[in-house]
Amino acid sequence: MGILNKIDNISAGSGYNKASKTANSGNLLNINFARRLDLHDKVDFSPSLKYVNQINWKLKEFKHVVNDKLFLDFVVSNLEFQTTIDLANYSKLELLNYLVIKEIDSKKPKKKIITDISSYVGRTNYNQDPLFIKFLSLNFFFQRVEESNLLGDITIRDKFVLDDFVNDIINGIMKEFDLLNNQIFIFIDKLANLKLSVAEKNKNNHDDLLVIKKINVSKID
Repeated sequence: MGILNKIDNISAGSGYNKASKTANSGNLLNINFARRLDLHDKVDFSPSLKYVNQINWKLKEFKHVVNDKLFLDFVVSNLEFQTTIDLANYSKLELLNYLVIKEIDSKKPKKKIITDISSYVGRTNYNQDPLFIKFLSLNFFFQRVEESNLLGDITIRDKFVLDDFVNDIINGIMKEFDLLNNQIFIFIDKLANLKLSVAEKNKNNHDDLLVIKKINVSKID
């Protein structure tokens, strides 16, 4: 029984905590990953935890869900990012889906903006120096959404509205997500010794490298 299959919730701060979970697989990926999730071996965890500190992530939640998938929830630059990574099909990974959450509490009523974003995976650089991504373009995007006084949902069917929110800043947002994707791959490599080998994407439509699929704005009680 691999340790990966026992993980229900792992949190940073006071260390990693283990809960039981029914095992249902024993493939090589599980075995290799489980060796690095030996919760009694802090030496294996130190490189990944050190890297998280270097890139200024506040790791809120990190857990194994189902079928060799990892859920990550972290905050950086006052933005919360949630993503699930399919480790069983890691070599075929083409995009990362994110929920990005921004709470606006400087004005009344307080609001929460949740954006569903897909970012296609480009060439990875495992030698990239640790850096703090400021997300200037992405925060500007959230500022525009806030100033629009939107409440409720906008989906990809409202493409013209979405395009207005990212007009003249889409390239900056794509670059920020390229950096973020790379940080996630470095984190997984340091945690589980898994590397992603991806060729540069040759897409005809440059805009397809990042797709904003949905925006939801709600009031916070």
